[in-house]
Amino acid sequence: MTTVNLSDAELDSSTVTTLARWRAEAQKVGIGLELYLGADVGGTNTRVAVINENERIIDNNSSNAYLFLCKFKASTLLELTEKLRHVGQQFVQASGTRPVTACLAIAGPVSDKGRSVSLTNYVGEKQLKVNDLPAIFCPHDSTIFINDLASTCHGINSLGEENLLSEYFESLWSQETKVRLDPTNYAVLSMGTGLGCGILALLPSEAHEVISTENGHSTVSTVGPSHPNYDSEVSFINYLGEKLYNGKHAIEWEDICSGRGLLACYEYVTRNHPSADKSLDAASISKRAVGEAPDEYCRDAMYLHFQFLFRSAQQQCVGLNCKGFFLTGDNQIANNAFVTEFREKFHSEYLNHPKAEWIGKNQCYRQIKSTELNLRGALYAARLVASSAAAKRAAVLGTNATLGNVTVSGVPSHSRHQSFWQRSSHSAFSLVTGIVLGGLAVALTLKRK
Repeated sequence: MTTVNLSDAELDSSTVTTLARWRAEAQKVGIGLELYLGADVGGTNTRVAVINENERIIDNNSSNAYLFLCKFKASTLLELTEKLRHVGQQFVQASGTRPVTACLAIAGPVSDKGRSVSLTNYVGEKQLKVNDLPAIFCPHDSTIFINDLASTCHGINSLGEENLLSEYFESLWSQETKVRLDPTNYAVLSMGTGLGCGILALLPSEAHEVISTENGHSTVSTVGPSHPNYDSEVSFINYLGEKLYNGKHAIEWEDICSGRGLLACYEYVTRNHPSADKSLDAASISKRAVGEAPDEYCRDAMYLHFQFLFRSAQQQCVGLNCKGFFLTGDNQIANNAFVTEFREKFHSEYLNHPKAEWIGKNQCYRQIKSTELNLRGALYAARLVASSAAAKRAAVLGTNATLGNVTVSGVPSHSRHQSFWQRSSHSAFSLVTGIVLGGLAVALTLKRK
């Protein structure tokens, strides 16, 4: 029998102390301790946190913050489930309760209405179901999986409601200092191992619903035949098509706009230059593209890489009627200097479309500061599961219903939930019954005070 080393799945003393304090304060005022669990499950590392939703317990000055529990390594289903179980046992011992709801954000396709996921980056068995998780930490009737890009979109919603977007994002093409979510659709793009794409879709209630898409796998478009760059673009795309698909398929946006895509761009740029350093990885290429003595081959490769990213953003904004888009992720942060240097050219690239007037005033918000965006998004979705369950119970009973401290009767008991219930109550039901269907993760907006 395989033994899992649990040494990195321990709660530190300060975390245990905080959970015990929350427990004591809840008992003192005679209410249940309502904690919502979020986890960001990557191919190697998993991060876990909780939100304390009780307004009479949590400090009002930090009511939108979360308590980070731990980070541990896991690359197999056994490691993930056993370490979650171990953390959960410590959590329950300290807090006296298990989480009310849980949401795990995972890089992989989600199915069965958020109750099954394939962890594509894991070793060995990849399919995980909610019922496979330890119930002590992830209650089987109120735990969901969401795609990692969906959690990124949820994280943007969360930052927007906390008025923190301007701390982590800035406009690329204007002097506007305030970043906010206006009543319109937004595309969200994240370049990493692949190209994650999602939509913050405006509801009639003016809340933003999250839709995780697979637009990164759409096929690439070129400029028109009379454009001066047409021949060079066709040459590049034909090169990649032969390399990747033996010329049988058109290439995808992700074939260019990803870590492997940057390597492919560099291989193309240096194909006829034997003196070029052919040993560089993607991180080295991006570093050598900027600075006092940049490598011209790296710069050309990076330009191709981002040129097609902005064209992909253009296609998505035109096709999905988006009036702006977000570029997210650590790679975006690391490459901001390069993007800033060529922002006018990238703006021209973005506007090179027959329907340029549709997107002429669009804003590009690029991430400038790291944050646990996916973890924030998972926590945000966990809160929505609780709100949706309360709304569903109220609909069934036809009367007021309570889940924890959220009373549902048209207007909630706590002002923190007021905007959500007034603007988005019709969407609350959809989260439990269909947050993920056919790989699309659906989200709601929960306005926080």
